[in-house]
This record gives sequence, structure tokens and C-alpha cells, in this order.
Amino acid sequence: MPGSKDTLADLAVVRERGLAPAIVAHAARGGAVLGICGGYQLLGERVEDPDGLERGGAAPGLGLLPVRTQLRAPKTTRRVRARWLPRGPEFEGYELHLGDTAIVGRARALVEADGRPAGVSATSGRVWGLYVHGLFDSGASRDHVLSWAGAPRPAGAAGDHRRQRERAYDRLAEALEAAVGTTVFARLLRR
Repeated sequence: MPGSKDTLADLAVVRERGLAPAIVAHAARGGAVLGICGGYQLLGERVEDPDGLERGGAAPGLGLLPVRTQLRAPKTTRRVRARWLPRGPEFEGYELHLGDTAIVGRARALVEADGRPAGVSATSGRVWGLYVHGLFDSGASRDHVLSWAGAPRPAGAAGDHRRQRERAYDRLAEALEAAVGTTVFARLLRR
């Protein structure tokens, strides 16, 4: 379950399109379900938006994780150093979400971000929810998730995608500088 810009609206769409019972049934059969950010919120028992930060209102979630979310300001935006618990790999990522998610039942801590809890696992171990984006950029983190899900590792998926992306940005910057020169950029920055 991916992130969301409007958690309650996306929850309504998941229900309207018949995806909710399919996801719940998949989890009941022992299938892996991963929710990131807004997807994490959708997997919980309830989502509330009392201040109308997105669409307002409240609705029951899919009930796969024993958590409740209340959308509240300010928006959390931070880069984090995260670690899969209890002894999984570390990875760099970021949090970008509204509100707080509280555990309301039995769950296992899943991820720690800068020393703070940032996600949970259902007691079955087959449903995970977390607030940290970027978990697939690190090869070790990506392998950890694929192993949990029972998915094969894609060919050519080794390595750290964040480093590869940074190298590509550096090559692009060098090509622009060679083609245009730094004078043009200096003029643009003065505007």
C-alpha cells in the first residue's frame, strides 16, 4: 500500500473498488502486506482527520494493524537513519506525513528511525506498516523486504540506488556545466 496525499479519500477508493476485501483476504491467507506512510495509516483500525487537514472526518481502516491515526499538524518532514528491528539492516530515508499513529493492541516494533519507533508489524509478522520512505533505495533494506515477502530478488537489483541516483545527478550537472558554463547559472541565481 503506497503513500497518500489524502488518506481518507484513498481509503474510500480502496473500498469502492473492492480492493479492501481482497487485501484483507490476502493477509488472512498469510500473504505479505506492506503499507508505507499513508498506506500504513490505511492498514490500521481507524483514521481520523478532526481538523480537516485533508478531507476531514473519520473512517475505519482495513484493521490489519493494531494502530489508530489522527491527522494533525504540523506535517512531519525529516530525513532519517532507520533500522529494521530487531537486528535488520540500516537504511537512509525520510518521513513525510501528517499526524500521529498510536499502537492500540499487540504489535511488534518494526522500524526505528533516529531512535524513535516508525512502524509496526502485526503479531502474525505478515503485515508491516511504516512511515519511512526510501526503504527500497538501499540494497540491504530492499533484500530484507523481498526476503520477508518471499519474493525473488530481481536481476540487477544489487547496490544502493540512492548512490547510483546521486552519481547520475553529478554526471548531469557536469554535462550542463560543460555545455552551458557556470556564467549562465550564476546569472540565473542572481535573478
